Amino acid sequence: MMVMAPPVLGQASSACAQSSAASNTAQPYPVDAITSITPCLLLYPVGRAGKTKEVARARVHSARYLFEGNPIPALYACVEVEELLKSSYEDTEIDIPTADGKNCLGECVGSTILWHKRDVLLVSQITMPAMEHISPQTREESPATPPSPASPPSPVALEE
Repeated sequence: MMVMAPPVLGQASSACAQSSAASNTAQPYPVDAITSITPCLLLYPVGRAGKTKEVARARVHSARYLFEGNPIPALYACVEVEELLKSSYEDTEIDIPTADGKNCLGECVGSTILWHKRDVLLVSQITMPAMEHISPQTREESPATPPSPASPPSPVALEE
């Protein structure tokens, strides 16, 4: 029988606050080094293996100390949500609801929210363009110009 410890809820008041509560130690994140608004992708934890999925395009703001008049928790950054990568991510809960009660990502498109720094991927960190995800074999199978048809075997060669 497996016994699971109760979820640890940090400063966030939403049910999904536990997704980021595991990071209790202060450590530098790439987002801490930015000096201007920077394009990014928002990641969302999936399962217990530390995997994440990209859920939205956003712009992260450089260090701020207040969000909606309240101090920003140390492990969070202010991000302006630009668009969801899939409509199925609309109901993805955010850790810290906004002052006006928004608590799902779909409600926050066009708004600034708090997002865990660990789950902010700066566009400048992405090393592989999307086209490189296609294997060389797949690229070879769809050439720009069609191959020339092979010559049929000579009837004389078949009779010998």
